[in-house]
Amino acid sequence: MVEKVVTCPVCKGPNAGYEFRTARYRLFRCSDCNLLFVPQSFGVTEQVLVTESLDQSHGLSDFFAIGPQAEEHLRRLKSRNLKSGSRFWVAGEGDRRFVDCATENDLTPVNGSLELIENDTVDACILLGILGDAVYPLEQLLSVRKVLKPGGLLLATVPTLDCVQARRQKSQWNQFGSGRLTYFDCHGLSALLVRTGYDNIMAWPEPNGLTVLCRKKVDKKCRPRLSIILPVYNERATFKKLI
Repeated sequence: MVEKVVTCPVCKGPNAGYEFRTARYRLFRCSDCNLLFVPQSFGVTEQVLVTESLDQSHGLSDFFAIGPQAEEHLRRLKSRNLKSGSRFWVAGEGDRRFVDCATENDLTPVNGSLELIENDTVDACILLGILGDAVYPLEQLLSVRKVLKPGGLLLATVPTLDCVQARRQKSQWNQFGSGRLTYFDCHGLSALLVRTGYDNIMAWPEPNGLTVLCRKKVDKKCRPRLSIILPVYNERATFKKLI
């Protein structure tokens, strides 16, 4: 029997092969973008996954965003010019703690799922441990991009294959037992962010992964233009010199 070709959910390439098995899933690796992932056919339906990504964490609190970490995320967002009164959307482990910190700093939370938020209305989106967790990351990043204003910020905490703990623990890395659908390395994550329309990417290493901060790329068509109106009537003598 010929084995079905497995397509990478990020780069869509056909060059993915079986890597190893965890207690819950078989993991495949894409040789083109180095993504480690659970094929769709081995998981549940995408609609269920979207709901779970906002409501469940898989024991990630050893790394992601409780207590002082929330203040650090907020400081980094402010360093990229997030101002008082800005609107933000947050989901994942420690989201309530982040909301408390942000509202104390005069930021306004946006409630509800991304599908219910108007396009280009949010100043910052924060994904705490859920990027690529229960939903494939390509769709997540595109959904976030729709609601962000041009130049809006995305902050995400992500476990990565090349972090200190993953290198040390290898196949025993605790994230392999968490039930995640995808695992990035640093380069693959950066490439995905660029591909989905983000730039000005900054990253900070954590023991179990990365904190990344980037912005929605501004479309050249959206950039403000300056119009100059010149009174040229009866100004023949000076017009040519001015232009």
